[in-house]
Amino acid sequence: MPRLLLLLFFAGFSLQAKERFIEFSVATAELPPYVYLAENKQPEGLFIDMLNKVQAQTGMKINVFIMPWGRAINEVKKGSIDAIMPTLWSKERAQFLVYPALPFYRFSPSVIIKRLEDDFEFTQLKQISPEKIIGKTRLVLVDDEFDSLVKQGKLSVYETTKLDEALLMLAQSKIDLVASDGDIALTTIKRLELEQRFHLFAMHKDPSPSYLAFSSQFAHKYDVNYIMTLIDQAIKQP
Repeated sequence: MPRLLLLLFFAGFSLQAKERFIEFSVATAELPPYVYLAENKQPEGLFIDMLNKVQAQTGMKINVFIMPWGRAINEVKKGSIDAIMPTLWSKERAQFLVYPALPFYRFSPSVIIKRLEDDFEFTQLKQISPEKIIGKTRLVLVDDEFDSLVKQGKLSVYETTKLDEALLMLAQSKIDLVASDGDIALTTIKRLELEQRFHLFAMHKDPSPSYLAFSSQFAHKYDVNYIMTLIDQAIKQP
């Protein structure tokens, strides 16, 4: 091969490799079994396994930082951290987060949790009296109807940093109900050994798409849809 063509070949190869090397940071809160700090203080869980697979197959470098949800939101807002997960789409968050077209994960349907001895029966959100206090972790977005009813003062919510806290308050009759993702609720209830204390009502049948959403600063430099396509392809690889 002539020397000029050889140089052009390697230049093109290097450029392609450089474009494919992407490094970014991700903020998340503890959310067993999806992400949590292990005994060695390193992030573990289903989401970490998924991102490790992405790194192995794409060459991306993804740095995960576990922190309280409120701090995670603020760090991504100001661009100190590039992305946040898992987050449902909301009009409010879309003002400062850039959501790719593809979701990162689909959560199980949200649930309403009550004490077993409570005679409350869930049929729809509008039926819940504002006198009942609903516990919810700050990172959980239940759905648009739930948020709308809260803003209208038709639902009363007490926010906690972790689901453990909300469930323990429910068990102690300090609050009346808890709203959560179904799988997270089941895992946490089992870990707290409270399986015989609660009853769960499914709010809807469809899984909720959750996103790896990016800061506006990061999205200005990189094509987040391209990045998410690479991530999605890597995750789906056997």
